[in-house]
Amino acid sequence: MGHQLWHRLYVIILLLLGVTMLNGDVWAGEYPNSEQCTRVKGVKPPQTDMPSKQLAASLTDCDPQDLYYSQKGNQHSSEADWDKVRACAFAKNDDAVLMMLYANGFGVKQNPDLAVRYACTAESAPAEMEFRIERLVKISKDGSEKGKIFDQCDEVTSGYMMGHCAQLDEQQGDKDVNKRLGDISSHLNPAQKAAFEKLRSAAFAFAEARGHHETAEMGSMRGSVATQIREDEKNQFLSDLEQIEKGMVPSDTQDQFTALDEQLNQAYQSVMHAPTTGENEGLNDGEVTKKDVRETQRVWLKYRDAWVAFGQARYPSVAPYSWRALLTQRRIKELKELLTEPEE
Repeated sequence: MGHQLWHRLYVIILLLLGVTMLNGDVWAGEYPNSEQCTRVKGVKPPQTDMPSKQLAASLTDCDPQDLYYSQKGNQHSSEADWDKVRACAFAKNDDAVLMMLYANGFGVKQNPDLAVRYACTAESAPAEMEFRIERLVKISKDGSEKGKIFDQCDEVTSGYMMGHCAQLDEQQGDKDVNKRLGDISSHLNPAQKAAFEKLRSAAFAFAEARGHHETAEMGSMRGSVATQIREDEKNQFLSDLEQIEKGMVPSDTQDQFTALDEQLNQAYQSVMHAPTTGENEGLNDGEVTKKDVRETQRVWLKYRDAWVAFGQARYPSVAPYSWRALLTQRRIKELKELLTEPEE
């Protein structure tokens, strides 16, 4: 089931329990009556921080979280860039982004009390809210937090926020991966570039398949684990390309590949003949089924073949079986891990 569908079901459950929705995707109960939240309930942002109607109207499709983390990681962010982040956060009523802006003084005058005010209504589990407010009060009262960047993902206790923060990391990580892949592509001739684009597509499809089908974790942690698997696959793909572009091409022999291919078949058959449990017939009491593995294996074969095609176009001196060996070694390890008993 996709993340967005889980999100909608979660919202429906909250509504059935009588929990009110606030600011679009942000929900909470009544305004918290804790000492710190009560203290800052009337604190409001300076009128000069509010976006103009013209600017707000131009940001109807903006994503506050994406804009915030893009600028946070950009050493060349300008005042106008942060103005756009702030305006988007106000336009979308994103209390979490407003909390971070006022906590860190990004594009605004630092205001810990205002940050606490937004922390009291930002989406969070009760423990997450307490941790956030505790840190923000420290920022206000002493210098123990001086020089540290405050972030909504610093103190995460709920499965939902773990998944959300993992997705934020993946979103920013994908930008870096795609930029570096673009740098590699820019040095290729047309034929090589065509093979490269097919390889990139196949690599990302395999990363998605592994994250979707081969995530053994169950419950609220599943989303964040799946995200991490996708990230790891994409980063491995990028690392392989960058190393190979430096001349470190695979050199496995035909006999070595033949041995690896036999090991792969054995590992795959071990998965297909392994005992399963539960209603979904999962491996090792997990969510991964034999059907999941079959579907992922089909995607992996396309990924492997795309490597061979790109290798022949870019590095004609490297034998096709060497590329297959490179991918096969990793796939053997992944299949074997599916049969490993999870740690208690």
